[in-house]
Amino acid sequence: PGGGSENEPFLFSTESYSWDTQMVNLGWSSLPTVRLSLDSKISYSGSRFHHRSNLGYGIPRQFESNLDAAVVSESDAFQFEQVELSAGILGNEIDHWIMKSDLRYSVSKALNLSGGIQLDGIQTTLDTQPDSEVPEFSDVSSLMAAGYLSGSFRFGQYWHLKAGSRLTFEDGSGQVYPEPRLSVQVDRPNSRFGYWSAKISGGLYRQFINEYRVSNSGAASVVPTFSIWSHAGTLPVPKAYHLTGSWIAQPSENSTVRVEGYLKWQPVTSVTSYRGSSDTSG
Repeated sequence: PGGGSENEPFLFSTESYSWDTQMVNLGWSSLPTVRLSLDSKISYSGSRFHHRSNLGYGIPRQFESNLDAAVVSESDAFQFEQVELSAGILGNEIDHWIMKSDLRYSVSKALNLSGGIQLDGIQTTLDTQPDSEVPEFSDVSSLMAAGYLSGSFRFGQYWHLKAGSRLTFEDGSGQVYPEPRLSVQVDRPNSRFGYWSAKISGGLYRQFINEYRVSNSGAASVVPTFSIWSHAGTLPVPKAYHLTGSWIAQPSENSTVRVEGYLKWQPVTSVTSYRGSSDTSG
């Protein structure tokens, strides 16, 4: 509130956010033989985020009757006059279509193969006011085609090996991105200490849809930060190397010991930059 006398108006600022998400998923599964299984899926997800900043002033009736215990709604507060402020970012939209098929084939008790193909259609939009500094990924649509192949092999009495790779083509950059994966596991069900199992795995992962945290969204910002989503488009696709290790022991039926470790290394990270906004004065 601003003003000390009863005739001076009160100043109000509000910031409103709304989220709306729709999801549809249609799947089909088949088992042509005892060794072969097929799964297909078509899915769609759409998310909408809207943001608005307002400034108003007046003397609501509730304030005139009881200044200490007043509960004022937005409609009451703005019964005199309100102005929509420059919010910079008004909203964010993302639409994502997926069509994929997977198959799994059991060659033998020791060897299993799996593979699949996937087609993604993505469109992201950043709704901004005309005078705001717009990131270059503000309105992007692209297609991605991916395929993967992996094998699971048991050798010896205790060892289990999984290896494979995923290849993704992204039309925004015109490049193919490999994502190899590998894991090794050993199981000892009848050791002198009881059952124990150890596993180490690693791989290269790429992130095609990114979350950005935005602060100072408007002149009357009430919420300090919020998130917007955008896929990479023509920007460099972030990548990260993952390494995990785990060890599980069951010395008795009533006790379990679990130890896990995780390491992630990401050479380059996409962040929200406000440098363009700070240089608008020329």
